[in-house]
Amino acid sequence: MAKNSSFHIQSIGDHDHGPFEVVKFLPFKVPPKREFHRHDYYEILFFEKGGGEHIIDFKSFPVHDHSAHFVLPGQVHKLERGSNSSGFVLLFEEDLLIKNQEPNSNILLDLPFYNQKTRTDFSISKQTFPEINYLLEKVIAEEKAGLPLAERICGQYIMLILHLLCRSGTKNKQEEAPGTNTKTDVLIRLKHLLEKNYATQHKPAFYAGELNITTGYLNELVHAAYGKASSELIQDRLLLESKRLLFFTDLSVNEIAYAVGFEDPAYFARLFKKLLKSTPSEYREVIRTKSS
Repeated sequence: MAKNSSFHIQSIGDHDHGPFEVVKFLPFKVPPKREFHRHDYYEILFFEKGGGEHIIDFKSFPVHDHSAHFVLPGQVHKLERGSNSSGFVLLFEEDLLIKNQEPNSNILLDLPFYNQKTRTDFSISKQTFPEINYLLEKVIAEEKAGLPLAERICGQYIMLILHLLCRSGTKNKQEEAPGTNTKTDVLIRLKHLLEKNYATQHKPAFYAGELNITTGYLNELVHAAYGKASSELIQDRLLLESKRLLFFTDLSVNEIAYAVGFEDPAYFARLFKKLLKSTPSEYREVIRTKSS
């Protein structure tokens, strides 16, 4: 995806892994050098022992014991953790969710920090944190063992971690994030509008009209939050559904193009290749081969 940024954008491919990775971090004597950067994947940091601060989109969040911090693709962030802090980092791409959740579900919308209505840092109970730690250790062990079906098994472990976070979110009454205001509410409403209308409405003007704001103001809000134009945000959602259909169904590329609202399948195929650097058919072959 095109991203308008002068910040370095990290890809999960930089880590020489598949669609996910778990890294355990321990206390240190010499602090690692950190710079502001962006990812093209999702990242959840689990802190067993806190200390330091995490700056996400230029807002500072203290690092507490038994907490999780969530970073969306495109967000600018830098972690300056304390020398005694410890925990795990979970990285995953959308492809992991496509292959491991129900076709018509989107667990990200249920995560307690996804919609930006609550703080991007999240307190986890002392009862739940050991369960999550255990599952993260299992992912690391599976990756190291290199046994058959390791990716499938790890995918299920990660989905269970996300479900535990969702359950914790229903019990955990959080503070509103500092600065939560009308802008944040508009972005939340935009997310829900996009979920309902992405297959039929591809133009930013529709969403701006539903939100009673100008297209220019919508672009300003989306760019400030995600570092991309509102048209790119719509494309992201269309691509996600397209990838789901390519993986879960045997619909032809033309049928998938129509299903996500393109009247011209050839244009759909060109756009898909431009954004993902592979044709829809090539993508289907690769993602199914990896999951077999």
